[in-house]
Amino acid sequence: MNVLALNATYREKGTTTSIVKKALQGAAAAGAETEHLLLKDYDILYCTNCLKCYADLESEIAPCTHDDDVTLILEKIKDADGVILGSPVHMGFVTGLMYVFMERTCFRLA
Repeated sequence: MNVLALNATYREKGTTTSIVKKALQGAAAAGAETEHLLLKDYDILYCTNCLKCYADLESEIAPCTHDDDVTLILEKIKDADGVILGSPVHMGFVTGLMYVFMERTCFRLA
């Protein structure tokens, strides 16, 4: 089993990171291989609503006009058995970083 955690905090030693690490420790204790990604360390561009991904219904990972790190992360998600999303709450919602990432992924994975 493989569990991937995507953490959208900007504070590497903050509460969200502590909680994500505890969740991964639990998964590891149950025998899972784990990986923890801080989204802030990756190049994630804003969606331009070009609909290139939306038009591709055949690919496992639909194409995107941007050449950034999102495809690399999507490949890791595709290979994972479980995914943990971690984010602090800003203004009643996830961080802007997590929102941009989710927006970029919503039509790309089959």
